[in-house]
Amino acid sequence: HFFEITGIITKSDYFSHGIDVAYSTVITAELREKLLSLPFPQKNYRLREAQYREVMTKIYKSVADGCIQLQNKVGNYKKDRSTVYIEKEKEIKEILSQAPTSDEIKQMLSLVNLNINDFYALYDKQKINDAVLYAKDLKDRYTVLWMYYDFFEELKIV
Repeated sequence: HFFEITGIITKSDYFSHGIDVAYSTVITAELREKLLSLPFPQKNYRLREAQYREVMTKIYKSVADGCIQLQNKVGNYKKDRSTVYIEKEKEIKEILSQAPTSDEIKQMLSLVNLNINDFYALYDKQKINDAVLYAKDLKDRYTVLWMYYDFFEELKIV
């Protein structure tokens, strides 16, 4: 939803929702691979509230307040999952390792003539990084994007 919503807001080009989901599957697989390659950190990363509001307003513009309200309602930014991550690291990594790799997904996409390079050609690195960190704010559920965000300070976006 990130690319579609930000595309509409900024009047910039974006793929149809299904195509964006297909390409984004490669990105989330890459995130899982990074999470699998590193030990889990001892603390969760969080922006200060003023920084968060500033980033959300920059990215989501007119819909930023709705996203912020949703996350305040759900309480994800107030949750510290670090203890659970550390206690369950082995089990979490086992589950993450069961998903297809990014290379396997790219291969599947090529079978329907979707090339990840088209995704990178339309969306610059900053937009993709913003999606990795803030697409989670559009939903009220926990995904691998939350885990990546929780570890952001240690992982650094590439």
